[in-house]
Amino acid sequence: MNHHHHLHLNDDGYLPFPYSLQPLPVNLRHGLFAIGSFALLSLITTTVLLAFLSYRLFFSARSKSLRYNQALILIFNLLLADLQQAVAFVLNFHWARHNAILAPSVTCSAQGWFVLMGDLSSGLFSLAIAAQTFGTVVYHWQPRYRTFTIGVITIWLFSLVISMAGPLRNTGPESYFFTRATAWCWVRDDFEDERLYLHYLWIFICEFGSLALYAALFLNLRRTVANNSPLARIARFMLVYPVAYTILTLPLAAARMATSAGSPPTMTTFIVAGALMGSCGWVDVLLYTCTRRVLILVPDPSSHGASRAPVNTLRYGTITTIVNLKEVGDADTWPHGAGGASEENIVRLDQVVEITVEDVGEDGRGRGGLHGGQHPWMEGMGGKSDGDGGRGGGGGGGGSGRSGSIAGSGGVSLGERPRSLAGSR
Repeated sequence: MNHHHHLHLNDDGYLPFPYSLQPLPVNLRHGLFAIGSFALLSLITTTVLLAFLSYRLFFSARSKSLRYNQALILIFNLLLADLQQAVAFVLNFHWARHNAILAPSVTCSAQGWFVLMGDLSSGLFSLAIAAQTFGTVVYHWQPRYRTFTIGVITIWLFSLVISMAGPLRNTGPESYFFTRATAWCWVRDDFEDERLYLHYLWIFICEFGSLALYAALFLNLRRTVANNSPLARIARFMLVYPVAYTILTLPLAAARMATSAGSPPTMTTFIVAGALMGSCGWVDVLLYTCTRRVLILVPDPSSHGASRAPVNTLRYGTITTIVNLKEVGDADTWPHGAGGASEENIVRLDQVVEITVEDVGEDGRGRGGLHGGQHPWMEGMGGKSDGDGGRGGGGGGGGSGRSGSIAGSGGVSLGERPRSLAGSR
């Protein structure tokens, strides 16, 4: 239950201790500079990366196809959330500079709200990344583009409503919803219900939901796929985002819950937890830099629906053995059109494949076979030739031009009347 104290302002117009603090202890002032430094690094790096991705998504020649990369869109929105969180903790420079944390003030209210909004939205998008990775890897499924877009908008609206609910419910002249909360401004400790139900409940759902999906995916991959397979590597790459979010935000959440339970941690604990929170942005930028060459199931831009057999996945039996077909030099998108290899768009295969087209008739169609694995079968990938030979067996992709190459020691050549196609790593 909330027990709101009747608060009075001092002669200088601010709340008394502990809701304001002036002057700051030396260790807290130094800690605020440290938190602000990590947050400033996050602010700069996320701004630069968002500007780069915005250009790629909205102004580049390949922007249309990039906008259908659901993993990339989720990372883009995660960075937007990280940007808000970075703004919140950069404001700690203001407190350190003035040697005081003062409430009520515009800076205090702004910091408190940005912490609420940034933390919640980044948690929800981290959970969305975990769920999207789980769906594409385990079930080879992703939502339709319209459904996906509505989902992204819903996350932002939900975050906004939850973050505004507390301040809007407490708008009285003596409510003072945002005050000093140990090391910076946040929800006043009297508002225990608002802290729990409008923030930490959802944060813990995001954190432990992400970990549960990661554990389920890990167990699924151990049963079905070799640990060093391309599919397993891609799953690990994508899941570093929600795992990183949980590692960076759980210490502060635990510290706040301990405070509510009557066992407040030390000031140093809050400073370290704040530095971790302020690092979410630059850590996600670093993760993107390391994982941007991983492409997860980019749907065919010509097909706006869900797919259980994406164009860039080649499957043997019940496990994916070839994934991560991507254009050399452009990791974020599948080549233009329905897919395939050409002289301009070179793709990479991660395992030996041999495709044989038999009995090519007058119409150029053949019955097609696949060799190179146990119980081989193929979904969502076919061949197409613009030469005189017509079309090869299979559906969903193709190469244009006179010939296509697959990087590696072997290659694929689409001649006038293709009889066989072979590729090797």
